[in-house]
Amino acid sequence: MNKIPLYEKIGYAMGDAGANLVWRGALAYLAVFYTDTFGISAAAAAMLFLVVRLSDGVTDIIMGMIADRTTTRFGKFRPWILWSAPFLGLFMVLCFTTPDFNDTNKLIYAYITYIGLTLAYTVSNVPYSALMGVMSPDDTERTKLSSFRFAGAFAGGLLVMGFLPELVAYFGDGDNAKGYQLTMYLFAALLIVLMVITFVSTKERVIPHKTTSGNLKSELKDLTKNLPFIILPLLATTLFFYYREIYSGLFFAFIMTMMT
Repeated sequence: MNKIPLYEKIGYAMGDAGANLVWRGALAYLAVFYTDTFGISAAAAAMLFLVVRLSDGVTDIIMGMIADRTTTRFGKFRPWILWSAPFLGLFMVLCFTTPDFNDTNKLIYAYITYIGLTLAYTVSNVPYSALMGVMSPDDTERTKLSSFRFAGAFAGGLLVMGFLPELVAYFGDGDNAKGYQLTMYLFAALLIVLMVITFVSTKERVIPHKTTSGNLKSELKDLTKNLPFIILPLLATTLFFYYREIYSGLFFAFIMTMMT
């Protein structure tokens, strides 16, 4: 009774395949795109990634709170996968689009589109990760489901890493800006199809126990009081891995010591 059908496991895996079209594409190629094609400096790109990664740690928590309180006829988590798919595809294309702006406006555009992409990814991926826990109460089935998920993630990442440069060259025909944009149109369309498959093919069978005592507003208020304890370790870790020098290392060690 608790066994998850094979088609449903494959359908769930398609969600992580789609997510990795964004994750692997953004992480592996966006920095190179920003500096070599889009036209912003490496320092500006590094600061952009730093700011966005810090905010991402907070938005993940907030999205988890929102998803836990979602109640629809389709379940708690599946609707977010469907609702976020077009926005994820849209910002994926926008991030790899090069507008005819001056340097300042280009940087503003990069911030807006990259923050939009990470927010859309958070809205999609946090509920997607939680979905596995409500598809079956059986630990063995969830372990098998996790294996399918990682296989899907590997397939999505392999598709991007293996074909993106060739697709950029093919579609761009010497114009990398055009090549990146058209390639992302293709990946965005595939992403939306994969997310729809996940939504349609999966089912939420387990009703989570309600463990929250406060409403969303009160929990968000409590979160703001604890933001320094969330942001400081994220900031220290990010600075250390971005810069890898003595000062960032000392700051990282200091913050980690204070948190223990």
